[in-house]
Amino acid sequence: MIGAFSIWWVRVLTMVGIALLSYSMVWYSFDTLDAFDVMTITYAVVIIATVVIENARPNGVALATGLVPTRATPRFMFHGILWAVASLSIIAILGSLLGYRFEASHGVVVIHAFTRIIVLAAGEEVFFRGTIFRSLEERFGPAIANFCTSVSFALLHAGNPGADAMFLLNVFVASVALGITVAATRSLWTSMAFHCTWNVVLAVFFGPVSGYDLGVCQFIFSPPTSGNSWLIAGEFGVEQGALTGIVLAAWCGIMLRLRVFDPYVQAAQFRQRIALDSYHG
Repeated sequence: MIGAFSIWWVRVLTMVGIALLSYSMVWYSFDTLDAFDVMTITYAVVIIATVVIENARPNGVALATGLVPTRATPRFMFHGILWAVASLSIIAILGSLLGYRFEASHGVVVIHAFTRIIVLAAGEEVFFRGTIFRSLEERFGPAIANFCTSVSFALLHAGNPGADAMFLLNVFVASVALGITVAATRSLWTSMAFHCTWNVVLAVFFGPVSGYDLGVCQFIFSPPTSGNSWLIAGEFGVEQGALTGIVLAAWCGIMLRLRVFDPYVQAAQFRQRIALDSYHG
């Protein structure tokens, strides 16, 4: 088993299999759960499986996943939160200048809803950036890994309500930016913090998150009666607006210039590469 997990495609297929099996078992075993609850449990299993698989690799340690907190984690989390808030603030300010307004809604703030939002966002990061990206990166390098992961990430959202070409392009660009972040920092905490903060702020202050009304919205970012709606948002929400893609693309350039990484994760991954080279040699 240790030898099998040293092969990149074995890890990818194993994680995909775990996710599909977990989803199927939960879906057919608990009739009272909705799709979001099932996905929440599935991604919780994925997070645990990521650590287990990492420990099963030659010289594998959980720290190498970039998921285990280190002394550098708070800084990376802060970067992710700041990135999400800054991006949505830019969209809100420019949208307001073009006639968009925040209107009160009637969402209910419940802990269960926020738990689902956070676990789903963190689980997607662990699945895509923590498993698929890292597995492909070890074999093909960061550029190909990021492209393949981002295509997969966009396709996963293709079936969401109201998804169109602009939304899928924005999801792809967001994934590229997150992949660059993981490659630069060697940590998952910036991407997880960004993804979680982005989804929570969208759900509370803007409306739909990836086409879904999660029931906690306190405000709706409503468009003007005419003009420029394509630039800021569509029926799908601000993630369908062209400005979102522009802002996220700008962040890609900023992330490419990052020169900060988690030394603890970097060291663990370096030791693992040496072990893998010795194993295959």
